[in-house]
Amino acid sequence: MQNKSPNRIRRITGTKNAESNNTKLFLYPNPAKSQVNISVSNYSGEIINYYVYDVTGRKKLDKTSCSPIIKINVNKLTPGTYIVEIRIKNNIFQKKFTKTH
Repeated sequence: MQNKSPNRIRRITGTKNAESNNTKLFLYPNPAKSQVNISVSNYSGEIINYYVYDVTGRKKLDKTSCSPIIKINVNKLTPGTYIVEIRIKNNIFQKKFTKTH
């Protein structure tokens, strides 16, 4: 059954570095205590929309960036596993990370 709620993630993917059309994403550190960084290779100035979901698919964060290095403050998240969804043009990437104490 597909979830049609805009505040829930549609699918979960692995933790490997994402690639599409020569764009690569690197998420670090993982696990993270206070901040997660996402580095976008071959960035050419597009608007980047990114979302953080918990493992139940609930949206916890919804932001926009215009930088090839995205810094996400995770201090307010409870410890656990999260998924970051990154949208650049027509490409959607998903990365998993763990928030620690």
